[in-house]
Amino acid sequence: MHPIIRSIAGSFNSSPEEGTSGKIGRYLALVNYHANPITSAMFITATAPNPLIVKFVAEATGAQISLTWSTWALAMLLPGLAAMALMPLVIYWISPPEIKDTPDASTFAEGKLKELGAVKTNEKILLAVFALLLVMWAGIPAMLMGKGYEVDATTAAALRPGAAADHSCA
Repeated sequence: MHPIIRSIAGSFNSSPEEGTSGKIGRYLALVNYHANPITSAMFITATAPNPLIVKFVAEATGAQISLTWSTWALAMLLPGLAAMALMPLVIYWISPPEIKDTPDASTFAEGKLKELGAVKTNEKILLAVFALLLVMWAGIPAMLMGKGYEVDATTAAALRPGAAADHSCA
């Protein structure tokens, strides 16, 4: 996200190098940086401490409570969405940008989307692979068809295109 944030700030001539980060860049950077820990808390596989929490909960309860990717995501959905909705407002209150109105933003975005054109075949494939991996990580096959269809998150990650090349001994 950082390159996108820098690009948006740059289009408003807002940069720390020029001493103009207060225009909008600082606000965008703060929102970007604070969104990361929120989304990391929302998904069990997003950051290393989360699986440790799952292990500690299982040990503390004698394995009576077993948190899956799906149960974690469901439990974190409401607090995560609430935090994502409130965080930009709190940052706006603490560090408001100088630029508060961008009336041409939607027109600019529409023009850029038209420049990009229709979604390409390779982009559709990427979206399909991402959706499939998300379904496997979330344990949807096991929920729909039974425990025999459970896919380990590591196995799902290894199935993605290019995974073998990532771990080659070249």
